[in-house]
Amino acid sequence: MWFDHYGDVRVVNKKTGERCDLVMEKCGWFSKGWREVTGTVFDAHGKEALKIVGKWNTGMYRMRAGQKLEDVMREANTEESKAEQKARKKLEKAEKKQAKKDTKAMRKTIKKGELQDGLTVWTNSHRRLEDSELPNKYLQDWTKHSMYIVAVPPNHCLPPTDSRLRPDRAALEVADTKTAAAEKYRLEQKQREEKRQRGDKAWVPRYFKKSVDQDSEEFWEFTGTYWAEREQRHAAAAEAK
Repeated sequence: MWFDHYGDVRVVNKKTGERCDLVMEKCGWFSKGWREVTGTVFDAHGKEALKIVGKWNTGMYRMRAGQKLEDVMREANTEESKAEQKARKKLEKAEKKQAKKDTKAMRKTIKKGELQDGLTVWTNSHRRLEDSELPNKYLQDWTKHSMYIVAVPPNHCLPPTDSRLRPDRAALEVADTKTAAAEKYRLEQKQREEKRQRGDKAWVPRYFKKSVDQDSEEFWEFTGTYWAEREQRHAAAAEAK
């Protein structure tokens, strides 16, 4: 399966007011722009602080960002004259041109691996496993980290809804596609029946509740009850021993 992450993303720190506006490039002809990400970080006052650039699957790097003329004008709270408007547009045009050059130069630097450690925000340290290291062909492109996070720990106390316990997944991991398909169909039928019995009643999450933040935006808030149930499972397992 091939997929492409692209579009605009805004990440906001609700406590401090800082934000980052990201642009994930759409893959073009001959894979141009594929996986590339550019972004601008703003402080709590809306002033541009720095820029970041890179690829979402390999690494992200920061770049210094200069203050724009329009920000200066806004802070001064003055109106632009025609001459000032012309000067601002000329500067914006030059900045866009320079930004393209900077991005191109950064791409070359990233490719050569010549960026200094101080500019590195994040790098992907998980090596893709070779085919000879994989249990079967259905786990292509997996890393050691992928194998670790899907493994069921010994003497576990996982909740019954944990996806690691799904029999269709377990079958697929050992290349038993026939059993995997049958178990997947059984699970889907079970979900459809549950929905039919529920009727028009809204689904109520077990560990989350709908809340409203300081900007009047709805979000799902963790209730914390999962950890209490987890402790109960551990206690029951200890008593069983």
